[in-house]
Amino acid sequence: MRSPVLLHVLIATLLAAGPVSAQDAPSAGDREIGTVPVNTGDDAPQEELLSTTYSTIGLSKLSAGFSNVKDAVSLDSTLIGLRVPTFPWVGIELNASFTMIPGQVDQPSGCGGLGQPACPSNISSSNDPFSVINFGVYGVGRTPGKFFGVAKLGYRYLTSSLREFADAGNGTSWTAGVGYRWARDGFVELGYSRVTDQIDAIGVTFSYSHDR
Repeated sequence: MRSPVLLHVLIATLLAAGPVSAQDAPSAGDREIGTVPVNTGDDAPQEELLSTTYSTIGLSKLSAGFSNVKDAVSLDSTLIGLRVPTFPWVGIELNASFTMIPGQVDQPSGCGGLGQPACPSNISSSNDPFSVINFGVYGVGRTPGKFFGVAKLGYRYLTSSLREFADAGNGTSWTAGVGYRWARDGFVELGYSRVTDQIDAIGVTFSYSHDR
């Protein structure tokens, strides 16, 4: 009779197949076409992962705009940066800058001294090396993506050793640059800053997050 033979074949087939293992079952992380993506791990949108606060530190080279004044090197820092929670590409920064390596001043001859005519506009009559202390509050915007653009506009207070900048005091300042994000909150920026009408700066900064 064929019935017992067919029954044995069926039982043997079922035993060979065995129960479905955990490895064969679809994982919770598997995605199917048409399903809603799960925001976990590295696949989550960056705007959901960015920290609310951050800081930066870097160096910049400052030019005073005088032919007899060498460039100075300053330590730059964002003491605190605050991102807008609902739109993290926009924020506010409190910045500070201090000169580490002053720019040497070549003493002018035939001008600026007692009983001598005033020096031309491109010559500084100052006796002290060029240094700057600068504090500012800035609104900042950064575009999304690994490579991004950055723009800052704000209000600063500046003091300088050059007598031509004795009245610099308060004023506006702006920065434009580009950057690269290598991690959730890690980024590096290269920017050009117009500190005053005569002082320009080119600098590089690196960020670190307060939420790590």
